[in-house]
Amino acid sequence: LLYPDEFIYILSVASDVDISDIKIPPMLLQPFVENSINHGLIPKEGIGKLQIDISPEKTQNKTIIRMIDDGIGIEQSRQMQHQSKLKYPSRGRKLTMKRIRLLNELGFDIHVETDTSDEGTTVTITL
Repeated sequence: LLYPDEFIYILSVASDVDISDIKIPPMLLQPFVENSINHGLIPKEGIGKLQIDISPEKTQNKTIIRMIDDGIGIEQSRQMQHQSKLKYPSRGRKLTMKRIRLLNELGFDIHVETDTSDEGTTVTITL
């Protein structure tokens, strides 16, 4: 709603995912989605795309959540932030990763992988 006509989003949940059974800790996905929008899609020229896919990982009885954007990528975003006169330290990802470490110490089993290029970023969370 904040950025009309700046990007589209697609939310896809596999038919064999029981959404009532998925335990997603609060504020786990939001920082990654927000980073994707603010740092990847908004600076991009043209309309961007954010896709969130939720699917099962059957061999280990886990859930995979993939956030895929076609934004400018992490490196280009960092370069733009260093050149900006409105510099502020971005702490969202760092704090989220710290929270994930704490959750894992409490018994969760959460893994995060990031793949980025100048054609976009994919964050994969397995829980």
